[in-house]
Order: sequence, then structure tokens, then C-alpha cells
Amino acid sequence: MDKINVVLADDHVLVRDGIKALLEDQSGIEVIDEAPMVLRHWKY
Repeated sequence: MDKINVVLADDHVLVRDGIKALLEDQSGIEVIDEAPMVLRHWKY
């Protein structure tokens, strides 16, 4: 099974932490990064 890489982006730390905890319990999903705002984090 292929691994799914996830980047969490939300301005609330508690929301990111909660979603990260839920996702880390799932096999095949890895949270590779977090950001408070997408536009500040990603360079395009």
C-alpha cells in the first residue's frame, strides 16, 4: 500500500494537533509538515 503524505494547514494550533493525532493513528498516512497559513508556507 502506498503511503499518503499530508501537510496540515490551519491557523489554530489545537485544530492542527487534533487532526494530526487522528491521522497518525491511521496506517499509511504520514503528516510531513504543518503550517499556520498556506500562502506563507508554500513557495510557488
